[in-house]
Amino acid sequence: MCFRNLVSRFCTLNALGTCIGISAVWLLFGCGSAYAQKPDDSLSRFRPRYIAPPPPARPVEDPKAPVVPVNQINAQIQQLMDSIAENNRRITGSQGYRISVYTGNSRDIAMTGRDKIYKLYPELRVYLTYKLPTFKLKIGDYFNKFDAQRAYEKIKAEFPEAVIVQDEINVR
Repeated sequence: MCFRNLVSRFCTLNALGTCIGISAVWLLFGCGSAYAQKPDDSLSRFRPRYIAPPPPARPVEDPKAPVVPVNQINAQIQQLMDSIAENNRRITGSQGYRISVYTGNSRDIAMTGRDKIYKLYPELRVYLTYKLPTFKLKIGDYFNKFDAQRAYEKIKAEFPEAVIVQDEINVR
């Protein structure tokens, strides 16, 4: 049975308001879907069509032949690389970590600690600094905290007050 016949029968049986409501639903959904389903609404016929040119023929090369670079480094690039290398040679410090063994006012305790470290750990570098009125005794140059923690585990038995601190370290 057609939708229109169904609506007309229903409208004769029910009130006018219900008939208007069903007609409005049919207009909104029925007409819209019928309009959208037209095959003529496609815009694909207006799109430009391009035909790709055939790829150029390449000479067959030996796959096992070594590739020889040509003009890879010229004078400007070499000069730039030399200037970067020179700048890198000038860098003597970087942010890193050291182990602070002693911080205090006593020079004697700082010197005793330094001598003890030289005897127990000759491979470590020791830094004793004095800024009025404090002596600071630090050891090692570590780029990351993991390496500093590994050295700290060895040292903490002899120096229980030692702590890992962030500091400017020597690169060379």
